[in-house]
Amino acid sequence: MAIRNILLLILIVCSNKNISAQAEAPQFTLSDWENNQISLSQFKGKVVLINFWGTGCTDERYYNWTKELSHKLKNYDDIVFINVATRSNYNKWLRLVSNGVPAGINLWGSIVEEDLYRVSEYPYSFVISKSGKILGRDPEPDFLDYVLIRAREDVTSRTAINEIKRNIRSPEKNENVFKYIQERYKFEQDSTYSYSFF
Repeated sequence: MAIRNILLLILIVCSNKNISAQAEAPQFTLSDWENNQISLSQFKGKVVLINFWGTGCTDERYYNWTKELSHKLKNYDDIVFINVATRSNYNKWLRLVSNGVPAGINLWGSIVEEDLYRVSEYPYSFVISKSGKILGRDPEPDFLDYVLIRAREDVTSRTAINEIKRNIRSPEKNENVFKYIQERYKFEQDSTYSYSFF
């Protein structure tokens, strides 16, 4: 394990320091709370939201946010949530994830994965395309559900957010935005969850 970490850190030092949109997402294989090995490559063909977080750096709002987001997108079987815990207390992490918090696939990470993705704050997220490319870094949480829906068509996070901001007052100008706002309104009417985005 120590040799693997040293080799990965050498790779990190020698690689490009910036991870930009459309770059290949760095690959990793990590253990879940039941000790199953999960690789990012397993999810090729799906949109993946990778959340880096730490047990000492997040609170109830983050956990509720992941629940709301996964509930909102539960009908999209091609969108996956992966939570990678780094700089965390293992026992606290185990207690949380065994109770389904945060929502999604929960993996125990290390400083190696943190450095691969150049993460310096928590929580921090990446949107990965179906082909394994990065479509966005830490997109605005208010619009993340729309960002992920548009990522299914390889639309970058920045483009998706710009669509929303340009058309929020007149959504009928953009078919995607119009459909999204209709669905969100219906979701809020039918759900115990409440959004405060608009």
